[in-house]
Amino acid sequence: MISKQLSRKINIGYGAIQFVSVASSFIMFCYVSLILKSKNFSDTEIGLAAALGSAVSVILPPLISAFYARHANLPLKRIIAFVLLVTLVFVILLILVNSPVVFVMCIFAIIVGTMISVYSLVNALAMQFENIGVPINYGLTRAVGSMGSASLGFVTGLIMEKMGGAAAALVFYAFLLCVVIVLVLTFTRPDKLGIKKPNVAKPEVPRTIVFSGVGKILKEPVCILFFLVMFFFICNQAALDTYQVNILRSHGGNDMDYGTLLLVMSACEIPLMMCFKFLIKRFSYARLLTFGFFFLIVKNVALLLSTSVAGMIAAQTLNLVSISLIVPASVYYSNAIVDKDQAVQAQALFAGTATGMGRIVGNILAGVIVDNAGLPMMLIVCTGYVFAGIICIQFSSSLHKKRHPELELAAEEASAF
Repeated sequence: MISKQLSRKINIGYGAIQFVSVASSFIMFCYVSLILKSKNFSDTEIGLAAALGSAVSVILPPLISAFYARHANLPLKRIIAFVLLVTLVFVILLILVNSPVVFVMCIFAIIVGTMISVYSLVNALAMQFENIGVPINYGLTRAVGSMGSASLGFVTGLIMEKMGGAAAALVFYAFLLCVVIVLVLTFTRPDKLGIKKPNVAKPEVPRTIVFSGVGKILKEPVCILFFLVMFFFICNQAALDTYQVNILRSHGGNDMDYGTLLLVMSACEIPLMMCFKFLIKRFSYARLLTFGFFFLIVKNVALLLSTSVAGMIAAQTLNLVSISLIVPASVYYSNAIVDKDQAVQAQALFAGTATGMGRIVGNILAGVIVDNAGLPMMLIVCTGYVFAGIICIQFSSSLHKKRHPELELAAEEASAF
């Protein structure tokens, strides 16, 4: 039985990792347009660069999870630290190189691919503890990540406005990566707690087929549908992350205004994330996802109707009841619909590969739509993505309840949203 003091220490350590890692990824995704424009990229080239990075992220998570499956004794945190180190090396290259565009695009692609892979691995780290009976308050620790995004995203806006634009933002990002590496390497290992060996994927995957780990998961219709849920969600997020700054500037906003928008956007995720453990005692993960997706549609419509910087910032307050529910619920739902020894593969698939594929489609289509039909049409298409996600949630949840009613964690008598 783990002591409360040790449990608190683990949650604090994991929260610190979330604070910096989520913030650093948030900064790169949300400032990608400004960073690449400083490298003389067009809007279409920005979309292609982000899509190429996402293509790398489709390949990397299955490769990493397959490697982990065959090296179960290697601590997951060391793999995370190594991937972060690779990211840092290429960020330094991005700071130093400005041309040619194709070379810069390839550097950026590797950064995005490794960054998305790290996000899925950090989620898997939490699920390792959950699966050996050590409670991780993921909602609370992810709320800490949103605090990091809010504060450090705002700081990045100030840095860009006052200290040299995109180059200064990249230096700040490189610094944050160094901090995450230190936090990860000093974090507690689950296999050192004396409880039992952490549940990891069994090394029975043929060495010649690196995708078979996630392929096994995708044989289940419930998992296929949830993969589509995450795919559509990320299509929406990719388009907004890359081109939301264009909407702001079309309303007369500047870098500092954008920093303020990101501050509000992230800060509004915090309250419900902190209460997430309470919410799942009453509502299923699927209901929370549905509720979050509904208000994501409302947010898109609010952005479509906004005519000023203030209106755009006001629309971000809807993250309070959208992103704040979708992010933690998706992590727990993906863990619940697979076997415990597939925690790493599940996160690689749903938070890694689906994210990568969603960003490929979301960024390419958004770039083409923005150049040819304008920003309002992009927001309409994004709303369609979210609506498709809601439909897939309903089918996935229905199949899951029929096959495993005991895993539907919400009380059946709880009132629907």
